[in-house]
Amino acid sequence: MHITNITNVDSAIDKHNATTVSFNTNLLGEIPGKGQFIFYLTGNGGNFAVKGHISGFDALELNKVAVPMALMRVNTGTVNGIDFNFKGNDSGAKGDFVMNYDNLKVDVLSKIKIPGKLRRRV
Repeated sequence: MHITNITNVDSAIDKHNATTVSFNTNLLGEIPGKGQFIFYLTGNGGNFAVKGHISGFDALELNKVAVPMALMRVNTGTVNGIDFNFKGNDSGAKGDFVMNYDNLKVDVLSKIKIPGKLRRRV
């Protein structure tokens, strides 16, 4: 991670009104990604921007978060890459999220009455 222009000094903000956080990471310990957050220091509302790229990976890696958080299970597929670009503030964010993939097959799951168990929704 690399952070530039962390300040609350008015004269420094007048020269450059944003703090930038650039990062390289391995999401879920396996998936290479890089990106940049920009936090604007002037104005009200918490304005920010974020952009990034996630390199290709086996889509089955997504099950670590997809099953518990989205009730979806990836059965097959390869994600060739993900690119994202958002602008937002304290109220919300808008932007683009593009995921290129091959042979992606998923099941939508639902909870059943036995605690901790999931089944395929039909």
